[in-house]
Amino acid sequence: MALYTDEGAKIVLKRGRVIETECDVYRVNCKSWEVNATDKADFNTPMLTASQQVTAQGLISGNGGLAIQGGDGAKVTGKLTTSEDVVAGGKSLMSHIHSGDSGGKTSIPL
Repeated sequence: MALYTDEGAKIVLKRGRVIETECDVYRVNCKSWEVNATDKADFNTPMLTASQQVTAQGLISGNGGLAIQGGDGAKVTGKLTTSEDVVAGGKSLMSHIHSGDSGGKTSIPL
C-alpha cells in the first residue's frame, strides 16, 4: 500500500513490516518523541544537529575527532586519559620546561 503526492512525496507500507517515506522535509511536531529500537538506530547523513542539549546515558564514541567551541568550553568530571600529548595555550604537557630556581631550565617532565 502506498500514498503519493503530485510532487513525488510518498509513504510506502512494504512487505516485511517496513514503512518507507520519501520527501524533502520530514517534520514531527509533538511534545515528546520516543524511538524504541531493539537493535540500533542509524542516521545516514553528513550532519546531525540538535538545537539544545544532548545527553547520552552510555559511552560516546567517535572516529573523526572532536571539536568544541563557545559556551563554557569542555568540563570533565572523573579521569581523563589520552594516548597523545595534550597542548593547552601552546604549551605541551609532555615536553614543557620551567625556569629553575638557580636561573637555569628544568628538564621536560619524566
